[in-house]
Amino acid sequence: MFPTPHLRLPTTGQALRQSLERRDSVVLSRLTAQLRVLGCRIPPEELARQLLTHGSARVRDAFGQELLLEVSVPPCVPRQRPDEALGFRLSC
Repeated sequence: MFPTPHLRLPTTGQALRQSLERRDSVVLSRLTAQLRVLGCRIPPEELARQLLTHGSARVRDAFGQELLLEVSVPPCVPRQRPDEALGFRLSC
C-alpha cells in the first residue's frame, strides 16, 4: 500500500483562523478554488472545520486518490539575544 500523498496549503492555520474570525472568506475561497483545479470537491465549511480541528484535511482528487492537505507551519525563528555590549546604566 502506498502512503497518502501530502499537499501543503499556502496558508497557515493562524491565518485561516484569523480570516474566519474577521468573517473574511478570501483565504478560504482561494483554497477551495485551488482544490477545484485538482478536481477535489469539499465544501468550504468542511475544509475549514477539518483544518482548524486537525491541522489537516482528507480529500479525494479527480482520480479518486486520497490526498492529505496540511496547513503551512512557518519556520521557527530563534529569538536573538540582545547585544550585551550595548547594556545600559542607571545613574543615581
